[in-house]
Amino acid sequence: MKRLNLILVIALLVVGLLTSCDLSQKEGQIVFSLEEDPESACTWEYFIEPQGVIEKVRDELYPTDGELLRHDWIFKGTEVGEVAIIFQYSEEGKDPIRTVRYSCFVDENMHVNLLETADSALSAGTGEDELLIRCISTAISLQFETGMTYPSRSVSQEYAQAFLNCYANLFYSELSKEYDEITETEYKQYIALDENMVSEILSIAFGSRFGTDVLSVDHNALIFNAHKYYFAAQDHAWVDMVPLEEEMQYVFTLIGTEESIDGTAQVTVEETSQNSVGLALAAVSAQKNE
Repeated sequence: MKRLNLILVIALLVVGLLTSCDLSQKEGQIVFSLEEDPESACTWEYFIEPQGVIEKVRDELYPTDGELLRHDWIFKGTEVGEVAIIFQYSEEGKDPIRTVRYSCFVDENMHVNLLETADSALSAGTGEDELLIRCISTAISLQFETGMTYPSRSVSQEYAQAFLNCYANLFYSELSKEYDEITETEYKQYIALDENMVSEILSIAFGSRFGTDVLSVDHNALIFNAHKYYFAAQDHAWVDMVPLEEEMQYVFTLIGTEESIDGTAQVTVEETSQNSVGLALAAVSAQKNE
């Protein structure tokens, strides 16, 4: 009898613990957890592509053992099919410092299954300095891939479009996908970037010499729709750069061409108040090692 009472007490305790817990998700739902800094101006924003396959149930913030907060988003399936949930961590109107893409599949039971995760979190140099480095490496990649050298004076439409396509494919290739609304072009997949992000990239790359106000689209490799620019998904050579002791000088290795290219680059920048970095490229001179 005592043993039966003991079992009953334990069972009641277990039931009490279960009912007092905040169950994060129901069967078939999925939860995504990302950390954020409450002292930072950066916040998480998410996009669902395509719409209609999955929807948010709720999101909540939880304290952690450290100074960061854990942000949980719970989603449920609404239609059978594949879907991507793309989270971007950024200040309003600025280039994201981190992008996390979750590829999922919703089955006939409306269970959400995670297929793949792509996280562009930078291991080092995250932040404003990294944005400048990205523009420098894009200019170098473009020079040795196409022969188009960085313009020290006026910036042509051809160069600006090629620069943006190279930038988008080098640093946001994980966002490439097919869009049902884009048809009758020679490309299957595109990378979508917010117009404010593109404006920031151009400001860092060219200063006041070129901006979205004069950027043209060709409705093929570059498309604009609903405050987003769509860049055709293409292969570009990756650039590994290491700064030298001399200010604004770098050694680099170009990877992705028929054979790796080693060289050095000298960079000139100018101060500006038009972007988050406070600097804009003025000249990029890259030479291949003999």
